[in-house]
Amino acid sequence: LSGGFGAVTLGRNTSPYDDVSADHAMMEQSIFDPSNTNNGNPASTAASLNTPSSAASFLNRNSSWIGYNTRFNNSIRYDSPVFAGVSGAVLYAFGEDKKAATGTAQSVSASNSFSASLKYVNGPLLVSGGYQSEGIARTAALKPRLENMLVNAMYDFGVARVGVGFNRAKYNDVAAPAVVGLAAPGAASFDAQKEWSLSVAVPVGAATFSAGYAQSKGDTLGKSSGVGVQATYALSKRTTVYLGAQSTKAYDTLVSQITSGALAGYTANASDIGRVRYVGTGIRHTF
Repeated sequence: LSGGFGAVTLGRNTSPYDDVSADHAMMEQSIFDPSNTNNGNPASTAASLNTPSSAASFLNRNSSWIGYNTRFNNSIRYDSPVFAGVSGAVLYAFGEDKKAATGTAQSVSASNSFSASLKYVNGPLLVSGGYQSEGIARTAALKPRLENMLVNAMYDFGVARVGVGFNRAKYNDVAAPAVVGLAAPGAASFDAQKEWSLSVAVPVGAATFSAGYAQSKGDTLGKSSGVGVQATYALSKRTTVYLGAQSTKAYDTLVSQITSGALAGYTANASDIGRVRYVGTGIRHTF
């Protein structure tokens, strides 16, 4: 439903946070972009934190940022009109997993989610921000959530486009593995990951050369960083050839915590340093 007031959509919607997530990414969020390219199912990432034997494994990924869900079922979304270059959007997803707690009569509420964005565009300058809070499958005792908060800036100098992004990702109320001797795990909020990205794209005729660097760092989950390069050449309006490479590296502090820290007694199944490197080339045709 749309009009002068903006637009309202119901059903399976793309999140407003996802709309602005790539505003800092001059590499077009391709597989060579080391920042937010690992989106789609961070719920399983959070779930892995509930399992001591696999708690360290989630850093073995092809991205330096934690990521987020891009679409939500059972949601309502509002998009505002553009006022003097400013526009915004909000989304609320009601969730579809309300249930009774196992073995009790207590009801477990659905894992609802919220997302919002705000954008300002004025000539070559773009500034945007986004917030997203995702509910992950709840229990009677825990209501885990993944929160992301992002600020972007991009400026087109003509000879080059430069983008920078700052993101804060945090897991709240996930099940922390119990210290040896305790009967059950308790609730925990993992320290926020501070993430940033810098990228540049230089157009040269039908070709575009781009590069980016991204880093995610936090006291609980460790540090990861990555660099990527990419070249594209437009054969036509719809057909493009590309060549690129990416290298990411993750230092996993959970390994040391499991070895001698608060989680002592559990066995980590991952190295303290994980590396992913790859190169690729191909041709892309859009319909």
